[in-house]
Amino acid sequence: MNALLAFLSFALIQTEAAQPFHPCEPWPECKSATSPTPTPTATATATPTPTATGIGVMYLAKSYVSEPPIDPYTIQGVTNTHVKGILWRETWERLDKFGQGQHDWAFLDACFNASDGNNKDAALEILAGNFSPAWFFNLPNAKQIIAGGDNLPTTVPWDPVFQSEWEAVQTAMANRYKSHARLKYVKLIGPGHGSESFFATNPDERAQADALAQSMGYTDSVAAWEAGVTWLIDMFVRVWYPIPVVLGIGSPFANPEGQTALQAMFDYGDATYPGKVGARADDLTANNPEDGQPSAEIIRQISQHCIATGYQFGNHQNVNDPNPPDRLNQALIRGTGFSAHFIEVFADDADNPISGQVLDDANARMGVP
Repeated sequence: MNALLAFLSFALIQTEAAQPFHPCEPWPECKSATSPTPTPTATATATPTPTATGIGVMYLAKSYVSEPPIDPYTIQGVTNTHVKGILWRETWERLDKFGQGQHDWAFLDACFNASDGNNKDAALEILAGNFSPAWFFNLPNAKQIIAGGDNLPTTVPWDPVFQSEWEAVQTAMANRYKSHARLKYVKLIGPGHGSESFFATNPDERAQADALAQSMGYTDSVAAWEAGVTWLIDMFVRVWYPIPVVLGIGSPFANPEGQTALQAMFDYGDATYPGKVGARADDLTANNPEDGQPSAEIIRQISQHCIATGYQFGNHQNVNDPNPPDRLNQALIRGTGFSAHFIEVFADDADNPISGQVLDDANARMGVP
């Protein structure tokens, strides 16, 4: 009998040791579709797993792109009871305006102190691409193409020089800010020339990107872009873990292969780091997006597994609404209908007292008290 018990104990230990580690398990924000469902017994009723709490309405603080920056302590968002947190935004050009590796933390320190001091959640977005410092483009072997609405140089996601410099910036920021308990997500920047994933969307930009990619050994810019964005996803998750990172929607190329490449990146992040790679679409309005569009379907897909998934408004809602806040409300209903867990609202819409009730209603639909 003793020998049998010893054998059974050994077998149990071996079985438990063989169970794979699931990267989502320690964090409630992960809603993995592979989580086991409790099985009811004859003597007890299984307790349903509660729906994960959302993030809610986030306030779009004005981005620090030029002097002077906003004063984070005085914006209405930090005391607005209808928003749950603030998206703090800055450009790499402003963060490193004094030179390579010379990070100016004054603005971001004030931002986190303001939101923490008012019991608000926070999210972080630092733009590269067209918003990179001039000194970067002067580094030996740094790559660029001219892209975006203002025809400015932009960083290239598969460029090893950019990857090295950008990882150093992200590591420094993560070491300084990721311990903040109320930091909900960080925007994954680098796939495009702005906050979304748009990269080379007209024929001239595509020609530049193809020529650069082929000179570096890739078949074309699509293959190079996918390789670069895969690297960025791996790096952001590694550096910011356990904070979720958010990849922006926006086809990097104009033709259908651009959308295929973008979908491949969301599939990669979702499968490789469940619960840690979210999605954001920046085109929410009262009439957009529609069923079948990428900014509807990708949000639906990723929101099943990652709480850091949602929308930013495509434009201001109340200012041109003959009956405000009807358009704002319709847009919020549309966004939560596509299973958004956060919605980033422009400051003027959030600050308008007439918006309070519809913002509260949206928070309730996202599971945020």
